[in-house]
Amino acid sequence: MTTPLVQVALRMRGAVLDSRAAGGWNRVVAMGADGTPTKHIDELAERVLLEESERAAIDADILSEEAGLVERGGRLVLVADPVDGTHNATRGLPFYCISLALARGSMEGVEEGVVVNVPTGDVFHAVRGEGATLNGARIRVREWERGGETMSIYLGPEAPGAAFELTRFPKRVRNFGAAALELALVASGALDAYIQWGNPLRVTDVAAGALILREAGGEVYDLAGARLDMPLNVTTRRDVTATGTADLAAEVAAFARRAQKGDALPGGEAVA
Repeated sequence: MTTPLVQVALRMRGAVLDSRAAGGWNRVVAMGADGTPTKHIDELAERVLLEESERAAIDADILSEEAGLVERGGRLVLVADPVDGTHNATRGLPFYCISLALARGSMEGVEEGVVVNVPTGDVFHAVRGEGATLNGARIRVREWERGGETMSIYLGPEAPGAAFELTRFPKRVRNFGAAALELALVASGALDAYIQWGNPLRVTDVAAGALILREAGGEVYDLAGARLDMPLNVTTRRDVTATGTADLAAEVAAFARRAQKGDALPGGEAVA
């Protein structure tokens, strides 16, 4: 299904790819509303987002990691990570995406989400109650096969010991550095789970991917094991556990509880 939101995301992808030859993606141009440096590639993608969403007459304010909340008197909020995986993009690692979601009230109110894999052009898309698709074909999560898991687990400098302990659980461990796209890969069955503990995520990182995963039959949880919901701002952050099946989520949660006996996990929320 091609919707105005999908069209905006594809135009953003085109602008990013067209700018690649000129270089300079890694140049810091400002400080983003989320408190992190804005690179040239982020600024470019966000500028196209603002222009194309207005041209498409999308009735929404815009919440973006770089600009914060741009009020337009909209009925909804367009929650955007113009480039998720900026570090990958600037280092030449072909794993980064555009993530857009239309929401009302909070992350629970996301009505449509799209994640576009910039290097490949793959389009993950979902409308609430209508299922999830990859390039127009319906997708579903993978049934959990104990002992055959492939999971993405964050293992960066902020990761707690429990995350490293968790690497003993699945057969294979990966981590790619773009949350929205990794959530979409759980939705398509390429991954069984995506775990991000210790370096909590913003709603701009997860709003689109969470809807796509939920519409594909999976779920996204906070560190306490509750269904993840987040307010529409760029300051609240949450640790995330995303799985294709509830049984696998329960197993991961049990593993985390056991690991906590010897390792104090972070509280799961940080507000900047």
